[in-house]
Amino acid sequence: MMLQGMDQIFMILVLMLIFGIFLCYQAFKRKERLQYLAYVVATIPFGYMWAIGFDYLGAVFFLLLLWTIALIRDLVMHYVVKGKDKKKETDFANSIVLYAIGVGVFILYAAILPAMIPTLKTGPGTQEFGGMIWLPMLLEGVLPTSNPFLNPFRLMLTIDILLMILPMLYEIKVAQARVPVWPNIFLSIIFALPTIYLIYIWLLMPDILLVLGLFIGVLYFILLLSFTKGKAK
Repeated sequence: MMLQGMDQIFMILVLMLIFGIFLCYQAFKRKERLQYLAYVVATIPFGYMWAIGFDYLGAVFFLLLLWTIALIRDLVMHYVVKGKDKKKETDFANSIVLYAIGVGVFILYAAILPAMIPTLKTGPGTQEFGGMIWLPMLLEGVLPTSNPFLNPFRLMLTIDILLMILPMLYEIKVAQARVPVWPNIFLSIIFALPTIYLIYIWLLMPDILLVLGLFIGVLYFILLLSFTKGKAK
């Protein structure tokens, strides 16, 4: 049993090493911009930890931690290093796109792994969603789950969403471009969806999400209208 545990720890360390290679890929000074793949590679240690029986919400928290590290790296490279060295080619939009792809890969894990390992379906704190995927349970009946990873999960996801939304709003503001109403509506929805989920994981009150979601969307729409009115003549 101890030997098996050591093998699992060693495997996690190897997977973390692979993640570290992509996290620090720019240090190799190669032309390929593979550092953004860190968001996808981060799902591999998450999947392994979940598969070997680690707490599901804990594994998700660990995944969010890896994504947060990658986001901070890209923010520093884009707003600090790039500002000092014009040769550094970074685009924070790539970070957000690969983060979204990483979320998509996570959803694939949530659908495929329980099908391959049926015991994951009945694991504590696991719930079926839509008959296709299994997600961590945040609510137990009408009460929040007592899982010790709940608050760390909330905090890390809050940091991630803020690290993506605030720079995007900043870039839209400084661009001073004139954007029509319909694209602003689309952008409002894009910003509102993660914000609504963020509010949900803290309040765990699904009954108020519809009204609150509309309110948040309208606030984003008003903000974007002011940011995208174009340069003053």
